[in-house]
Amino acid sequence: MPTNKPRVGAYISEQLKAKAEIVAESESRSLSNWIAVLIEEAVERAESEGKVKFDD
Repeated sequence: MPTNKPRVGAYISEQLKAKAEIVAESESRSLSNWIAVLIEEAVERAESEGKVKFDD
């Protein structure tokens, strides 16, 4: 499915990728979507703790 969202890349071990795929699948998500949700949750937590200030 095409998207206009920006792409983010990271290098991780094969073992970590395999484990992440299992967790994502257990939540009925693609690996990419699962990672996006993790990042979103971490940013929201940082904002609520006052670590990040960003005006939309």
